[in-house]
Amino acid sequence: MSAELHAAKLVRAVRRLRPETNFVGVGGEKLAEQGVELVAEVLDKSAMTYQAFGKVGYFLKVIYRAGQAMRHFNFDAAVFVDSPALHFPMARKAKNARIPSLYYIAPQVWAWARHRRKKLRRLIDKVACILPFEQELFQSYGIDATYVGCPLLDDFRSWDKSQPAKFETGRPTLALLPGSRGHEVQALMSAMITIAKRVREQWPQARFVIPAANEAILQIIDRLLGTDKPDFHLSCGIIHEAIEASDLCVVASGTATLEVAAHGRPMVVMYHVNPLLWKLVGWWLVPQRPMCLVNILAGRIIVPEFMPWYGSAEPVVEKVLELLADSQGLAQTSRRLLEITQPLKQGNSADAAAQMLLELADKH
Repeated sequence: MSAELHAAKLVRAVRRLRPETNFVGVGGEKLAEQGVELVAEVLDKSAMTYQAFGKVGYFLKVIYRAGQAMRHFNFDAAVFVDSPALHFPMARKAKNARIPSLYYIAPQVWAWARHRRKKLRRLIDKVACILPFEQELFQSYGIDATYVGCPLLDDFRSWDKSQPAKFETGRPTLALLPGSRGHEVQALMSAMITIAKRVREQWPQARFVIPAANEAILQIIDRLLGTDKPDFHLSCGIIHEAIEASDLCVVASGTATLEVAAHGRPMVVMYHVNPLLWKLVGWWLVPQRPMCLVNILAGRIIVPEFMPWYGSAEPVVEKVLELLADSQGLAQTSRRLLEITQPLKQGNSADAAAQMLLELADKH
């Protein structure tokens, strides 16, 4: 789910409370549909690692236009949603213009790039955090933070029917979730196909389902599958159905792990990195252990995580086969995942963040 979609939900939540509220911002179609006056259009241009360098000019133009708007309009408050690479420079402009600011879905400074916590404390007035442990942690950094719920699970409609996985001996179903970014899918999907083939060698009746994040990702996966297509069910927009139907998920690290956990499905988590880059800077940028969100929430490792993962499918294959051979272990993990995700299923994070934003604006 994109940052813009979260922002659009926040706009709707604010207008439910105060219909006369006007919004000016940067974004795309989803925000425009909510009546936000766009001063710059931001498409799907996430600043990820080395890819960010090719987008510097683009982001500088967006930040410049946002700064112009802050000088031109008499804003009561500013809200920044996710995407710290884009929003920290904007937050600095808001600070200079003495506009109070709220950060919704704040950067995970507890997991990586911890130097950003000082920047967050200096530039942002309030933080609406989305993970239960973040409130106390941010507050320990001197940041005014409040837990509002997890927006990823606000629209989750299967809470009352999600049950521990019931492993059918000899006929496992695996959901393969390689991520929503093209480079991420390219890095992980080939290994996931290898994992599936090895599982089928041991269990010929095994089934595999791949929920593609969008049509572009579907085309990438379709090309990587090649002649193996009959062995896989590949489709867009079926992530909840795919997870619920599975006994085990092999998933790219990220927020998708929370969706898998909310369904109570065991998983193996992967995050591909370049070995050289990791040895040079990765270990310093990402000191958090464990690294998977689900394990962090649990306070211990309950799902195997290959983070960092350098590209060899073999250790992941061994772990998947080991898990599938332990039906009792799968059921126990399923129950534990449902327990740890229950606090995330409040269903009103945008409403709570909207209230914080309006209170901030009223004080101004």
